Amino acid sequence: AVVSERELRQVADATAGKTTKHLDIDVKSIPAIDWRTADNLEVLPRNPTETVDWFAERLGVAGDLEHSIGFVRAKGVERPVKKPFPTPCTVRDALTLYCDLCQAPGRQFLKKLAAFVSSEEER
Repeated sequence: AVVSERELRQVADATAGKTTKHLDIDVKSIPAIDWRTADNLEVLPRNPTETVDWFAERLGVAGDLEHSIGFVRAKGVERPVKKPFPTPCTVRDALTLYCDLCQAPGRQFLKKLAAFVSSEEER
């Protein structure tokens, strides 16, 4: 149960999705979980199934949604690379839980993505 809640942003705008909350949760009611001081709980909003299916179709992975995926470093890359989400997971879970499909991507992300686009027209 949530014991207390407070907004962390100085200027919050819930309608624009710009809100960051600190929640204190009473975990005594969940004895099966071994909670320790400073443990974190990640709350993942789910993309709607229709949205996930729409993107899967356009990405050409509609038939692979239940396949497991993982990450491998590109050939020649020796440095550690941070994974964008835990693996293994299914393509469906990746699109549902770890990809923000409900708003336009930010400018910085698009700049990074442009490096993988081979068509000048699409870039």
